[in-house]
Amino acid sequence: MNDRRFGGSAARAAALVLLLAAGGCGSVSNSVYTHEQFDLGSITKVAVLPFQNFSTESRAGERILSIFCSELLSMRLFDVVDPAQTADYLKVAKVDSATLSSPELKKFKQALGVNAVVFGSVDEYSMQAATGDSFPVVTVSARMVDVETGTVLWMCSASASGDPKVPILSLGRVKTLPEMAQTVCRHLVETLQ
Repeated sequence: MNDRRFGGSAARAAALVLLLAAGGCGSVSNSVYTHEQFDLGSITKVAVLPFQNFSTESRAGERILSIFCSELLSMRLFDVVDPAQTADYLKVAKVDSATLSSPELKKFKQALGVNAVVFGSVDEYSMQAATGDSFPVVTVSARMVDVETGTVLWMCSASASGDPKVPILSLGRVKTLPEMAQTVCRHLVETLQ
């Protein structure tokens, strides 16, 4: 009889450790908007513009752009113009991606053959200190705009942090900015489905 109790206690303890480890990954909080007439199947090719960087990390925009495009490509939802080609077009056209007008959006369709463009921003990309430890915090926003109409088809903002309160061996805890950035970008892209 004692063996059963020990087994039950051990199972409960193991379940608690797994629960704490899973909680250590940091949950992703988000806000998502999808236009009521948005048909994902109608989008065949997108251009992802350089991400604006509002964080204190100077290269966060470039890093998030690369991770976001990788996640977008891995979902195989539509073709994605190489970000270098998009950047070259912006340079040649002398267009600021942060302030594109409707006529400039329409030129994207002609120049790059896209149905939509994705704008993005990095709002936070940092390591936060907490009681002798540090943990990553990443917040990214993105929106997809129809190049013909200028209509926002999809918009999502996602934020996550490594949990600084994991008491047992930091099991399952996301410890680096690149890991957290990938988690956030994957979550953003998954909201498209």
